[in-house]
Formats: sequence, structure tokens, C-alpha cells
Amino acid sequence: MSSNRESMSTPSNESQQMAQLRHLVLGDDCQIVRDVVEEEARDLVTNVLTEALHDRQKADGSVTAVIAPLVEQSVESSVVARKEQFVSYLYPLVGSLVRKSVSSFLAEIIEQTNELLESSLTYKGLKWRFEARRAGVRYSQYVVQQTFVFRVEQVLLIHRETGMLLKTVMRDKTQATDGDMVSAMLTAINDFVADSFSPQENDQEQSLDEIKTDDFTLLIKQGPNAILVGAITGNPPAGIGDKFQLTLESIHQIYNDELNNYEGDSSEFENTEQQLNDCLLAQQKESKTEKKKMPWLAIVLFLIGFAGIGAYFYHGWQLDSVANEIRDLPSPPGVVLLNANTCDDKVCVDVLRDPIALPVSDWIAGVSDMENIDLSERYYRSLDERLLPLRFEKMANEFPELQFDAARSAFLGALSQERYLLLRSKLLDISDAEMINKILANVLIEEQNSSSSALLIKVMSDVRQLPEAPGIALIGMNVCGQHVCIDVLRDPDAQKVTSWLGDVVSSELITINERRFSAYDERLIPRRLARIDAAFPNVAFDAQSHSFSGVLSAPKFDQLRSAIQRIQELVEVDSVLRGVSIKSQRVDSGVSNELLIEQQIREVELSSVPFDVNASQLPSNHSDLIKSLSREITRLAELAKVLDQRLLVVVMGTSTLGGTDSYNQQLSLDRADSVIKALISEGVSPEILRTAGLGALKERRDAPKVIFDVIRFSPEGNREVRN
Repeated sequence: MSSNRESMSTPSNESQQMAQLRHLVLGDDCQIVRDVVEEEARDLVTNVLTEALHDRQKADGSVTAVIAPLVEQSVESSVVARKEQFVSYLYPLVGSLVRKSVSSFLAEIIEQTNELLESSLTYKGLKWRFEARRAGVRYSQYVVQQTFVFRVEQVLLIHRETGMLLKTVMRDKTQATDGDMVSAMLTAINDFVADSFSPQENDQEQSLDEIKTDDFTLLIKQGPNAILVGAITGNPPAGIGDKFQLTLESIHQIYNDELNNYEGDSSEFENTEQQLNDCLLAQQKESKTEKKKMPWLAIVLFLIGFAGIGAYFYHGWQLDSVANEIRDLPSPPGVVLLNANTCDDKVCVDVLRDPIALPVSDWIAGVSDMENIDLSERYYRSLDERLLPLRFEKMANEFPELQFDAARSAFLGALSQERYLLLRSKLLDISDAEMINKILANVLIEEQNSSSSALLIKVMSDVRQLPEAPGIALIGMNVCGQHVCIDVLRDPDAQKVTSWLGDVVSSELITINERRFSAYDERLIPRRLARIDAAFPNVAFDAQSHSFSGVLSAPKFDQLRSAIQRIQELVEVDSVLRGVSIKSQRVDSGVSNELLIEQQIREVELSSVPFDVNASQLPSNHSDLIKSLSREITRLAELAKVLDQRLLVVVMGTSTLGGTDSYNQQLSLDRADSVIKALISEGVSPEILRTAGLGALKERRDAPKVIFDVIRFSPEGNREVRN
């Protein structure tokens, strides 16, 4: 028994002795060894640091994850502190870096554009767009679903205890979601599952590992202090969870202290971005190796668009060429080109053409078809002598008894006296008498009428040679039977036409067709004043000074003044009435209305509407003038109705010298009709309006216009007046 006790106590004593010896040699808790190691730690680490970093990086790659943030922060601090030195260091490299960056960017843009065209303008691309619209998702998301087997869109690092977001990274920045909201919802769901579905007898906490929806999968990896969540589209493989688990373990290993002491400051986890980016994995679907198809739809659409644009510009170029060629064409006789420019899809051509001249379509036939021409043609009377043969040929068609020899410019044949005089009268409207005599030299007149014809020709020649008379305008002269019919316009104050003809022309051979008009001729002033004097016996008229003298009542004086003011040629009315005095007299309402109507008549007769040369349509800028004139005429008609009087407003058109008398007559009449239509459209009664065409007035040299005259009838003298 004692021997056994001794044997058992011997090892115990030895261990105690060894412990005492270890304490004496190594110190408390091996302090002596630690002090020695700490003194030599730098040398020991220096010898194995490089190999240790290499082995650890090769084992799990954690060295890069730890060093990369440190290097980034160090470089950033150095650049901020010594910016100018870094600029000088990098300056030689900036040029090549920029060129490479730009070339790489352009290559990437071209490649993306090519892929976009191939995916958008192909059957597959159009089909995908249709399917994406039908599924209610964006086209880019649908392309990802069809292109990738799976793709990690976003990775979130969440603190497990607080549920706060520590760091998140995402693939597409434009489709970013609220990471804080996602982390809070996941924590709430995870807590719900743990509280609701954990068995009572088991203390182990339950947690979610995966959440699946139609569009994506949430892969959740739990750690002691953090949760790593990945949002994945497509069908993730089984091995992706291992990658997430390794990343989570690495973060726990490196940031263990930060996770344990986390108090809401997430800035300490900014350096985990590199490790989280490593989790943004993707795998594309394997496409069948087919021969790359040409995007025929894109090519066809491009060619159609290019052809349309080319055709548009080519058509515009053709129209410009046609317009230039028309402007370069020599104008034929009687045609004046005013303008030739492109307008819309045609060439707008504006010309003046004599009715006898070459048609415009024949003129430009060698340049273009009329389908491409928008022609605006206005007629005028050309004085070009090259048109005379054409006018003579047209005249010959009206006289089948004659033939026109174009080579000799002469008429051949025989005519009766009346037909000869008619032909000569028409030819005088075209050319002068000397040329007409040459043209008609070979025309024979029947003998029995030759003497009478010669007499009528002499009468017409004498009338044309008469001196101009004030207020008388010769507008036409023709042979009618055994007489010469003369059409004249005569002012009421002018001398009689027979007096003008005098003894030069026998009244037996003349038939006068006289029409009344109001002339503008200062030579008629004495006659007009003398006529007014006859209507006022209480005053005297001095023909030398052109002035009145005497005493009149106020109404009579106003009547006299109104009558003088109606003389358009007279300007100084006060000088004419300087010798007339007014005696005081009470004016009744009838006299007042009479004065008003006289004043209104004067205002209407002093009005005029100017026209453009060779134009019969009312200019568009005369609307205000027509409205004012219509109000004056309407007021005049109302005053006449109050006084029980009837009146007519005669609208008389005029024209300038040039052209034939018949042309000027018709042009002036068309102008008067144009003004009347405008007045009727403004509410003037057509019953008081009449028209007259005065033609070209020799004594008026101003621009063509329409003038007005008012005819008044007393109640007992009302009668129909023909225009």
C-alpha cells in the first residue's frame, strides 16, 4: 500500500517541480519568452512577410480585399496633398491615355450601335419588344432575361442585429432601389419567420435562405453578425451560394471588430465594395453557332429612307434648274417674264402676255412640261412692232375677202366701201396712218363707192387732227353706213361737241354718240363758276378774277360754297367767295338737312379709288377705303330719304393712255364693276349705284382710278335713269 502511495506521489511532485522550473525559466505566463519574441518580432516578420502575403493571397485572396482600400485611400490622400507633383508625374501619360480612352469609347459606341441595330431591327428584336410589352416589363429587362442564364443585379450587406444596411452595390445604376428599405423589409420578414415557425422545444433560430418571385430570386446568406443578400434574375446555379458564403466569411474575418462594435456608422464598411462587386456574377446563354445574319430589315428601311430623301432633294434640284432655265430663256415678242421661282413642288411662273403673242406653254416647252409649272398669266397690250404681222393676220381672218401677204406685209383683195372703212378703222387702232396706207395700198374699193369712201376717210382723218378740247374725250370712231360714228365723253360744262367739230367736219356725215362724265381740267373752271353764278342771281361773278360778290343768307351761302367745293380743279374756295357776305337768318331743319346732304355729296364726289396699271381687280389693301366710302354713301342715301329726294351714285372707271380704245374702255368698266361689288358687299344698296367706263382720258395724266358722281332728283321729278 505504501509503495503504491509513493509511486503515485512521485509523478505529482515531478509535475509540480516542472511547473516551478518553467516558472523560474519562462516567468509568469511565459512573459520572458514573449519579451524575447517581441524584441525579435520585426526581424522575424521581415524575413517571412512577403512569403506570408503570397501564401495567404493564394489561399483565399483576402490580401487584395484588405490592401486595395488602403492603397486607394493612400493614393487619394497623396493626390490631395501633392496635386501639382502628381500632375507633373502624369502629364507625359495623359495624351496617350486620352487617345486610348477616346478610341476605346468610340469602338464601344460603334459596337453598341451595331448590337442595337441587330437586336432592334430584326425579327427576334421586334418579337422581344412585343413580348416585353405584353409581359408588362421594360425591353431592357426582357433582353436580360432572354440573354443571361442568371445575373446578379444587386448585392446588399446588412447588419444582422440592427437590420441596418452596411453597404450595397448594383450592376445598373439607373435601376437602383432603396437599399435601406430592402434591408429593413428583409429583417422584418426574417424575424417573422424566426418567431412564427420556430418549434418551442428547439432553441435554434430559424432564418430565410432564399426568396423567389416570377422575376428574380433573393439569395440570403446568414452570418454571426452580418447578412449577405443577392438579387438575382434568371435561374442561379447551386454553386453561387458558395461564392456568397465565402465572401461573407471573408468580411467577418476582416471586419470582425467593426461588426461587433457597430453603432450605426456604416462608413467603416465602404471598403467592402470590392468584395461585394466580386459577387455581381452573370452567365450568358449559349447561343447556337450560326452564320451571322444580315439585318435585311434595317438595310431595306435605311435604303427606302435614303431613296426618299434623295428623291426629294433631286426633285428640288430639278425644279431649281427648270426655274433657272426659264429665266435664261429669251422672251418672245409680247411676253414679259416677271418672276420664276420654286414654290412647293412646282415652278411658279408669273408673266405678262399679249393675247396675240406665243402661248407660254409653247415658249417653255423645250424646258419643262406644264405639269411642273404653276402659271400665273396676265394679259396686256404690247407695243412690240414684231407682233404687227400677227395682228394683221388675225385681222385678215375677220375679212375673208382679203388675203394677207406676210412677206410684203400687205393686204390683197377688194372690199366694199363700208368694209374698207371698218378695216381701216380697226387698223388705225394698231398702227399709225402711214403704215396703214402702205398695208392697204393693194386693197381695191368698189368704184361706185370710192368717192364716198374717200370722203368718209377724210372725215375720220380730220376728226383725229382736231385740237384737244377741255372736257371732251374722243373714245372711238367707226364707219357705220354712210356716216362716221363718233363716241365721245363730254363734261356738262364743256362746249358742245358740234361746236368742237365746227366747220371742219360736216354735221351731215357725223353721228355723235355722247356720254356724260366729270372731267378734271383747270380750263373748265371759268365755265363751272359761270354755271354756278346762273343758279344764284343775288351774287355777281367776275370772270377775270374768278370771284363772287354780293349778300346771301346763310343757307344760300352754304349752298354756294358747297357748289364751288364740288369743283375738283379748284383749290382756293375762300378766294372765290371773298366778296360774298352773309346776312343773319334762322335756319330750319329742312335747310340744315339740305346743307348736310350737299356736304355729303361733296365728300363722296371728292373720293377716288386708285388701281394698278393694267389691273381690273380691286387691290387688297383698299378694304379700309371701301368701308369708309360705303359709310359715306349709306349716310347720303339716308339724308336723301329724309328730304324725300332720289339720287344715284355713278361709279366711273378710268384708265391710262396706251392700248386700244376698246381695251381701255372695257378695262375702266371692269374697274367700276369691281368697286360696285365691294360696296354692295359692305351693305350699300345696289339700287342707287350705276357704272360707267370712261376709258383713257387725254386730259388726265395721273394713275388710273375710279371716281364718283352723284345725281339728285327732286320729288316731283323722279324718273328712271338708265346706265
